Amino acid sequence: MIITECQPQGALYVLLSGRVRVERNLRVRARYVAAGGRVAIGRVDAGAEYVDQPVQLARMGKGAIFGEISLLLEESQASASVVAEEAAEMVRVDWSMLNGFLDANMELRSRFYQSLAITLARRLRSTNKRVNSE
Repeated sequence: MIITECQPQGALYVLLSGRVRVERNLRVRARYVAAGGRVAIGRVDAGAEYVDQPVQLARMGKGAIFGEISLLLEESQASASVVAEEAAEMVRVDWSMLNGFLDANMELRSRFYQSLAITLARRLRSTNKRVNSE
């Protein structure tokens, strides 16, 4: 586990090789039907038993960045877990060190945040398409 959901998070990661999976525990009914590798989560009646079930949010490969949400929302806890699916090599960039560097390079700071906004917008669009097709 590279990042654990709800644990302190203070870095940005850049994946140099391999693949990682982003997942989040969702509270679902203990009995569910999984078909074709998908889990259907629906409304649950009051009093039903619940369990925490990891649900895959995304898969990422070489060149992907993750861990950025904690910087943008100024939260110290991870909103999801990141798990290596195979041997993966990555660079961990501490937020305080990155911010110090960006503060000294305002043009680079602007391009960095613009690139980050584009990346997040693409991820949101991809998630919306996936949710709407299920």
